[in-house]
Amino acid sequence: MKILLVGGGSGGHLTPLFAVRDALVKRAPKVKLELWTDKKMAPVARKRLGARSAVRIRKVTSGKYRRYVGVKTPKADRRQNFLDIFRFPFGVLQSFCRLLFYRPNVIFLKGGFVSLPVGIAAKALRIPYIVHESDSDLGLANRILSRGARVVALGLPSNDKPNTKTIYTGIPIDEAWLQDRRVQKTGTPSPAKPGKPSVVVLGGGLGAHSLNNETVKMAEYFKGSVALTAFIGQAESKELEQKMQDLGITTYRFVASAAELARIVSGADVVVARAGATTIAELAATKRAVILVAKTTLAGGHQGKNAALLGKAGAVIDYDGSTLDDGKLPLAVEVLLKDPAKRRQMGEKLHGLMHYDAADRLAELLLTTGNKA
Repeated sequence: MKILLVGGGSGGHLTPLFAVRDALVKRAPKVKLELWTDKKMAPVARKRLGARSAVRIRKVTSGKYRRYVGVKTPKADRRQNFLDIFRFPFGVLQSFCRLLFYRPNVIFLKGGFVSLPVGIAAKALRIPYIVHESDSDLGLANRILSRGARVVALGLPSNDKPNTKTIYTGIPIDEAWLQDRRVQKTGTPSPAKPGKPSVVVLGGGLGAHSLNNETVKMAEYFKGSVALTAFIGQAESKELEQKMQDLGITTYRFVASAAELARIVSGADVVVARAGATTIAELAATKRAVILVAKTTLAGGHQGKNAALLGKAGAVIDYDGSTLDDGKLPLAVEVLLKDPAKRRQMGEKLHGLMHYDAADRLAELLLTTGNKA
């Protein structure tokens, strides 16, 4: 059987593919796998899978529609939107030609702009595919893809009306996060001095400049009484990174190993992060107390909806990302650090809302669908 895995654009659309891949190999060692992603994420995929991996990685062309909430689209993004009008049909044609010869039994589309041309080509060729949506609402690409999908798998409880295609599977995450859902405080704390509370700030794969600035404010506020670790992303300036390090903040640009990231996060008392769905699922496995700072300008407001959904359930602190410059985030962190009972309660609540067998469920769906093709 041949199965194609498609996703990219960001780590949230790529890393779940690795978990599904691992689950497929366990169930069907002879299955032939390919992974298609965009140019930016292809090196990440190769590094994660390793040179000896039997999974073939190919780049697929696609167009992205860049739009934001409450913010005028920058001129550079408008220019890229225009150019992508021409890239998108090329991506559809490229996907059609590849699928015509490769002809997988089933395709797993992780959503996002990278999946759209592949899904359109697959529908034309009548190749069955399964779509996975991590957020609480379907994004634009997945709303289009869902029309031809055999199954629409959901990572979080959905605000959309349920139908016969949808199934709540949870979000596939790397096994490293599941070594101890057990991972309570067994992980070695991040570079924290004994006796100091630990706070980890996750800015995402490309970083989050506003969160990095808030980490500086935290360092200045706590004055060395709290061990701070920040994942500042690839795009952050060296000047700000140096400033953070001068303040005693341990910084990471990129951690390719899920095991290392899980170890660092599981040693924290409080985690501050964006509200991407895959990040939420990974954090839920560690039972950490989490403050979610949604990026409010993203199209569709998915992060805000994710944070609001979980905040209403009492599983996280939903901190309004549009008010970051008010300087109150360090106070919110301090309140949690002083309340161990609340931290435990929040960690348990978030942990209990997630499914942790998502990769296995999706692997089984793919194998079943592929066998019927």
